[in-house]
Amino acid sequence: MDESPDLTVFTLTDETYLPGAVGLIASLRYYGFEGLICIGALGASTEAVSGDNLRTVPLEVSDGALPANHKAELINSHSTGRFFFL
Repeated sequence: MDESPDLTVFTLTDETYLPGAVGLIASLRYYGFEGLICIGALGASTEAVSGDNLRTVPLEVSDGALPANHKAELINSHSTGRFFFL
């Protein structure tokens, strides 16, 4: 896996997908990714996810908006070189 420090992995999660997000983080670390993982937290319980080189960003879901609509907001709120969104 690319261990370049300028690669950031982004993902969104809510309470429903929290176990999947934790599994994603564990898998990335297991396979050697040491870069920043940025989690867009769509709910209070997901804001508690923490770890080395892991950033959790609280995102507000507005009425009628799909959670996926927050992808650009999450990515644009953090200066990054290369990124991968899962």
